[in-house]
Amino acid sequence: MMWGPRIPVGFWLEVVRNAAYLKNRSPYRVLGITPCEMWFKKKLNLNPLQIFGCHCYTHLEDENRKKWDSHILEGLFMGYLPHDGIYAVYNVNKRTIVKKRDVTFFEHILGHPSMKGWGLAPG
Repeated sequence: MMWGPRIPVGFWLEVVRNAAYLKNRSPYRVLGITPCEMWFKKKLNLNPLQIFGCHCYTHLEDENRKKWDSHILEGLFMGYLPHDGIYAVYNVNKRTIVKKRDVTFFEHILGHPSMKGWGLAPG
């Protein structure tokens, strides 16, 4: 997950968290259902699954910006949060992870050019 989109090694916790999320939503061959379906006793919606480390944009609220700042936050998709429909997005400008619900994903763009010199794998 880290090497495809050229994510820095410092994000290993997000990678592990995302891998566990996906593993719990993958069916076991013996049971034929996922661990989450066993636990919650209902069918899960797998439509919101996205490619880890893909480029994304989201709306920046008025209280988090100044008058002439952009309304759009550029980031990288870093995984899912326990609540339905909330994503973890890495803000490439402030180098922080924010919780966002309204996110537009560009799965054909992996990684971010500004992260190129952060001790990444070659590429």
